[in-house]
Amino acid sequence: MTAIPGIARLELALSQQQSAPPDGRARSHGELGRLEQWYQAQCDGDGEREWGVRIATLDNPGRTVHIDLEETTLSGRTYVRTDIQRSHSDWLTAKVSDGAFHASCGPLNLSEVLRLFREWATSVSPEP
Repeated sequence: MTAIPGIARLELALSQQQSAPPDGRARSHGELGRLEQWYQAQCDGDGEREWGVRIATLDNPGRTVHIDLEETTLSGRTYVRTDIQRSHSDWLTAKVSDGAFHASCGPLNLSEVLRLFREWATSVSPEP
């Protein structure tokens, strides 16, 4: 059976419409949705213009992820650097430095990077 171009996108769009909140916004699922929820919980109306989350593309190809940690519950926490190299297109590196979580990854490893961040962020308990 041959896939018809655009059908998968249409099916995805329709499924998002069916499960969309009443205000019409698309509902995020998976690791990106969890990151959105974490970010929203960090927002206090004060530092959002200075700090945030950035996801960009690399030219090798791949992605970069930068998540500011200043003024969050994760500020000052230790993260053990992660380096995984499975192939030239299946790789990731993640670290915390200069008050931010920094990661780079292969073109299909973005969800894996976001999962690493989530697991680290939710495993850390605030100090007394």
